[in-house]
Amino acid sequence: MTARHSSLLHVVFRRIAAFGALAMVIQFSVVAHEYWTDETKLVRKIITLETELLAAGIRPGMAEPAFEVPAGLRRRYRPANSLAELETNGYFVLINDADGHRVFTNCDRPACMRVLNHDTSHMPDFWFHMLAPNKPLSFIGGRRLPIAGETYQFNIGSFQDPENRIIWALWEEILSHMLVPMSIMLVLVVGATTLSVRTALRPVLRASAIAAQADPNTTALRLDTAGMPREIARFSEVINRNFGRINDLIKGQKLFASAISHEIRTPVSIVRLELEQIDHPRARKAIDDLDGLTHLLNQLTALAKLDAVDPASFVDVDLVALVENVISDMVPLVYARSKSIEFENQGGSPVWGVPNLLENLVRNLVENSVKHTPAGTHIVVSTGPGAQVSVRDNGPGIVGAPSQAGMVTGQVKLGDGLGIGLNIITGIAKLHRAVFSLGSTPGEGTRATIRFPT
Repeated sequence: MTARHSSLLHVVFRRIAAFGALAMVIQFSVVAHEYWTDETKLVRKIITLETELLAAGIRPGMAEPAFEVPAGLRRRYRPANSLAELETNGYFVLINDADGHRVFTNCDRPACMRVLNHDTSHMPDFWFHMLAPNKPLSFIGGRRLPIAGETYQFNIGSFQDPENRIIWALWEEILSHMLVPMSIMLVLVVGATTLSVRTALRPVLRASAIAAQADPNTTALRLDTAGMPREIARFSEVINRNFGRINDLIKGQKLFASAISHEIRTPVSIVRLELEQIDHPRARKAIDDLDGLTHLLNQLTALAKLDAVDPASFVDVDLVALVENVISDMVPLVYARSKSIEFENQGGSPVWGVPNLLENLVRNLVENSVKHTPAGTHIVVSTGPGAQVSVRDNGPGIVGAPSQAGMVTGQVKLGDGLGIGLNIITGIAKLHRAVFSLGSTPGEGTRATIRFPT
């Protein structure tokens, strides 16, 4: 099973997101600790937020300023008839206009007014003082706000903060000064990084596509490193050097195939001619051994040449005519082994391939059937329906026939042979993008089929 690899974009995205989340957690902890331990900042934040909420209740444009407590604040600033009741409720509000006239308060008793402890008309634009140290917060403070051309003095008080406005103020500070800015920054960083990585990978993806489509048998494969990041370009240069070695190996293999075809076959043929001049049974035995050696040599040469096939040699091939010619040539071999052969055309269609390789494929299919069956076996070679050819026999079958995976990788061995013919068959089928299947039932026979793409 092929391992699935994560995209570099996904890896970078996950890591940025993880480190961004870690940075936000750290920043959250720092900000929360800073504000929680600094009561001055918390009180200023509460006064700022609370007065902005109260300012929404001002009704300008009337003869006298009017105020209506916003719906969300009515319980918090509910009326109180005494200082004790006010402290129990927990919150106090007094709103004055620019002339110091009272616009609204939730406790107009003198005792309630004394909690201010100052004349608010002379207070600065922003003020507060603590009524008690530590938490829960107890303070009095206020600020001036311009509304519709008029200035209003908002004064509020908190007694033990029963609604935990401190938590609300802390969250608002974190949200406005940390979460939103850092989220925007994280999005920008992720977007910029993703774009940069994608741009940097374009020449890499282009090079990989070229490498996937290139044929090392016909072209000197080399990755174009133009535009690649330096680190990836260095890696690509290493791959280019390896491609160079592969091209050298392919050239050497071609030379080997050519040399073995000429340098070894020629002296073997000369020895065979000399042996034919000797009338002796041992000479006949030696000739048979040389014929076997020549056949093995031809198989090895054919196997070596499979990796050096020129794509330009592919043409439209009349599969029916090709199979008929191969069978005609092999009839003497079949009869010499006391077996019979028959050809059937079931509507075979032309295929795209290399004629001499397809002849070799059919020949090896028939030879395998001849080699691994007893005398008297009947062999049937058929073409069609469509782009396929099959060879079947009524022999004893093969015990433990090779699997499809074994045939694809060429890791097969039949009987006491070397399995070279079967390797050649699978190699030729692979070159033609054909599917080779081999089925056998002990006692009933074997069937080998090649299905070509349509």
